[in-house]
Amino acid sequence: MPNYFYLDANGTKQGPVNDQQLQILATQRVVTPQTLMTTESGHQGLAGQIQGLKFPSEPLNRQTYILLAIIGGMSGWHCSYAGYRKKWWVHFWLVIIGIPLMFAAGLGVILWIISYWIAIGEMLYENDGYGIRMKE
Repeated sequence: MPNYFYLDANGTKQGPVNDQQLQILATQRVVTPQTLMTTESGHQGLAGQIQGLKFPSEPLNRQTYILLAIIGGMSGWHCSYAGYRKKWWVHFWLVIIGIPLMFAAGLGVILWIISYWIAIGEMLYENDGYGIRMKE
């Protein structure tokens, strides 16, 4: 595998990424088979067409996702597990902001309730953050 660039959702070039880094990104589900890749010579194709690049074949476990939402819903553990990175940051900042507010004025409890409310809604998700259906 030659060095590849990968394009993010906004179409901006990221890289260069060598074959070892690309394999790590594929294992972490950052690069999916549908990710548009461009070689250094300018040829474009999908990551799924790259010979030797292996993607995780086992879907995430939905029960683990739900358990993480119940145990650590306010901190977003379930979002991190399923690859919902932006949602994880929302949970993270609700907790970071909520702890000082809880001690200062009791407002943090409201933020924690909102965070858990969001987590309960997210338990209904059937696909992970990359669109792959979680197994039951």
